[in-house]
Amino acid sequence: GESGFLSQLPAPFECVGESEEMPKALCGTTVPAGLNMAYQAQVSPDGKNVYSVAISGDLIEYSRNLANGELTVIGCIAAAAEGARCAPENEIRGIAAIGKPSALALDPKGEDLYVAGEQNGSVIALARDSATGLLSILKGEASKTACVEAGGGGECEVKNAPGLGQPYGITVSPDGKSVYVASVS
Repeated sequence: GESGFLSQLPAPFECVGESEEMPKALCGTTVPAGLNMAYQAQVSPDGKNVYSVAISGDLIEYSRNLANGELTVIGCIAAAAEGARCAPENEIRGIAAIGKPSALALDPKGEDLYVAGEQNGSVIALARDSATGLLSILKGEASKTACVEAGGGGECEVKNAPGLGQPYGITVSPDGKSVYVASVS
């Protein structure tokens, strides 16, 4: 289309919402939970996937139709060990470092995704499978989760990191070597 022209996709791909949300989402594509207060979405550099975070929800993974932009939910990662499903399959639960996800950033090659979690003041690193678009939890030394957190009692490899109170923005440098986080406190 014309440069800068916007239009909404036809149903059922006009939007993605929660089917258990009150009032119920009027979107043609739904997930049971995980999208409440969605903050940000990122498209992978190859255009095949989209990832979204919701401060009162989860990290949701989508496949993206390259021809028309339609999204299909393929998985999710949640802080809660139990609760309403955030995806029909490929659900990873009990990852505290991703609690209240507020921001996300993909590296320039689309290999790694970084998520800021407000609940623990953390940043977690996830690996992206370029074939499926699904994310996996990276592990560091002693099988600790590859993340940095403000406190000292969580699952992260790096603890007591100053400056991570209530992270709300994150970006990756163009060379992919550095991750920068903006925090409220």
